[in-house]
Amino acid sequence: MNEKAIQRMKDEITMFEMGMDILSQADNADLKLNESIVQAMMENNRKLLKACEEGTPIIASYHAFAPEVLVAMDIPWYAIAATPVTTPAHILEEQVKECDNLGVSPDLCTAIRLSIYNIVN
Repeated sequence: MNEKAIQRMKDEITMFEMGMDILSQADNADLKLNESIVQAMMENNRKLLKACEEGTPIIASYHAFAPEVLVAMDIPWYAIAATPVTTPAHILEEQVKECDNLGVSPDLCTAIRLSIYNIVN
């Protein structure tokens, strides 16, 4: 991963931490269910960052691939389509526009286009 991707991941961790603060204060049981998911995403991003810093190989996979296999193999994994899902809307709008500059067809699924954008940038 390049420096920009590593910084994006650090920013995602910060965003997840803020989300955890909100979820930990929630009285709604449905919101509380999300705590474990957000915690798992933070832990995975931290493992990825450590792997990048140490030069350990990682695997990038699409969200439809079962992450359980990668977790069982103890391989740090990056869900390519996760970043478009967790990025604030105002940033996504700019990234969607930038996809056109990459020559990515506007007919392609936006999540895939943004995944390509995030890999290239």
